[in-house]
Amino acid sequence: MKNNIKISLRNAVPSDIRKIFYLSNDPLVRLNSSVSTVIKWEEHKNWFTKKLKDINHLFLLFHFRDKLIGQVRYIVKNNEAEISISVHKRFRGKKISGKMLSLSQKVIIKEYPNVSKIKATVKDFNEASQKIFLNAGYLFKKSYIINKQKYFDFYLYL
Repeated sequence: MKNNIKISLRNAVPSDIRKIFYLSNDPLVRLNSSVSTVIKWEEHKNWFTKKLKDINHLFLLFHFRDKLIGQVRYIVKNNEAEISISVHKRFRGKKISGKMLSLSQKVIIKEYPNVSKIKATVKDFNEASQKIFLNAGYLFKKSYIINKQKYFDFYLYL
């Protein structure tokens, strides 16, 4: 599959709850998340419902035909948005995440015109995500350790 496949994006809706639950509990997604423990269904239901109602949260889903490719979420605080991205295992390694970032950035700029920078936080061992953000124009800002885990912050200035 080429990276020029036609993908669609849309806002998450309540009926997406199960597919996001399974994507979020994928072992690689959990490993690369700030909280790596498996998510329980009740916790996910509460979290998902809150995120859909939060006006400072942009929750986008990407599809190829009827198959979920992944999700990009932005949490907006003042002029900064923090990004989170997850790609379904069947679409990993196909160079789609860069396209997801590009398309989602257009939406965040349109929906939240006051946002002037986007922050991505990546674990030190997650070289694939580091490469994705650097290739998308993000700049390395700093590294730090929380609970014995090293993180890198990358910023995209709009």
